[in-house]
Amino acid sequence: MKGLAYYNSPVGELMVESDNDKIVTVHFVKEAKYQEIPTPTTDQCIQELDEYFFKGRKFFTVELDLRGTAFQKTV
Repeated sequence: MKGLAYYNSPVGELMVESDNDKIVTVHFVKEAKYQEIPTPTTDQCIQELDEYFFKGRKFFTVELDLRGTAFQKTV
């Protein structure tokens, strides 16, 4: 199941996308363009981002599905 959510972080608006039970994209946007499709995975990511920005979280537990070239994945 694909998910989409927006998070208004202290450094700007973020779009969070998930596929199945993993996060595939977190990037800056200027404004929300698509309708949100919240999932437990996007909700968990937003909660962890909120804890990172406001409560000192150092590590994330939400799973990632890294996509891109071998170089991009290494970086």
